[in-house]
Amino acid sequence: MATNKYFNHYHAANEQNLIESMIVESIKVQGLDVAYIPRTQENISVLYNEDPQNVFNTFKVIEMYPASVEGFDGDQLMTVFGNEFKKSATFVVAKKRFEETFPDFKIPRAGDLIFMPITNTVFEIRFLNVESPFFEKGKQYIYELKVEAFEYSYEGFDIAHDGVDEILANMVIKDPDENTESFGKNDDIAEDSDESIVYDPANPFGIRN
Repeated sequence: MATNKYFNHYHAANEQNLIESMIVESIKVQGLDVAYIPRTQENISVLYNEDPQNVFNTFKVIEMYPASVEGFDGDQLMTVFGNEFKKSATFVVAKKRFEETFPDFKIPRAGDLIFMPITNTVFEIRFLNVESPFFEKGKQYIYELKVEAFEYSYEGFDIAHDGVDEILANMVIKDPDENTESFGKNDDIAEDSDESIVYDPANPFGIRN
């Protein structure tokens, strides 16, 4: 049986515009200003279809609502270096506001960064949910961003944002030829290992009886 043609729940433009305006206003009232830092890929490899070094050289401030109001989420992982806890969070941004602020690409992208000034944390977008809530009144009004704490991996930065630059300066691994303070000194370990290694052709694997 077909739906009732006298009740239009998915093509009512007036109701859609009303809901969208209320969502934008709600995020402006209860949200916070964050710096959205888009990723730039200037030398995309034909073979791997990605840039060997991502570059971040601009940002824009936009309001977002932190859906994780009780604090950061995250999973605790056990690694060879001990327990590791990754900060994660969920941000909600109005689709209309994002398209107005970033007319060039109009949609958040995985790999872009978000700087949250209130906690001095840089997040990386891991997943973009474009269907939450699922077509209320026949239209999507928000983007739901799943983010994790950013881990530096030799990206290039030229953002000119005081808060972000200070955080990234502590992440950047310095060149060992210029400054060795960020690197461990393993000379003693190397000497001890050289003395303890004795190669026996009859027992190449060092198996003890």
